[in-house]
Amino acid sequence: LDQEIQQLKQKIYEGDGAQKGNHGILDERLSQSTSPASPTKPQPPAAPLVDDRINAFIEQEVQRRLQNIHHKAEDNHVSASWSTESFKDNERHNNSTIQRKLKYERMVCRSLGATPDDLKDPIKISIPRYVLCGQGKDEHYEFEIKITVLDETWTVFRRYSRFRELHKTLKLKYPEVS
Repeated sequence: LDQEIQQLKQKIYEGDGAQKGNHGILDERLSQSTSPASPTKPQPPAAPLVDDRINAFIEQEVQRRLQNIHHKAEDNHVSASWSTESFKDNERHNNSTIQRKLKYERMVCRSLGATPDDLKDPIKISIPRYVLCGQGKDEHYEFEIKITVLDETWTVFRRYSRFRELHKTLKLKYPEVS
């Protein structure tokens, strides 16, 4: 960026008819301003105008390039966040798919050391207890339903109406439930 700024300064100086390069003029001005013993030469009236034009042009160019850099950084950040989000979603989906596949493979492919009870009933559903919950009009029974599939067990609490719907659905799918 600094090199490009220096090149732009040099082009402006050359375009204004200046014979010296950028560094020679800057060195001459610095030596004039820093050493009070050196004789001061009157600056030509065009020099301050050229400096102002150069500074304004450089400032515009720097601002434009900074904006470009910021836009590129924002675009990269947005695309990076999109790609990381999609990567995480894909990873979650793949993990859940693999876990489901493994679970069903375990159900289908039982180990040789399985007990005869496991082979007869790989899925067990039981209702060990029920509880009266709520007060007044909201009083209802909640059933504890235990579902066991091979070595995994789930416990679900359901109201009577929800349990009745579940029971009807299970009876339709599995006639041995009724």
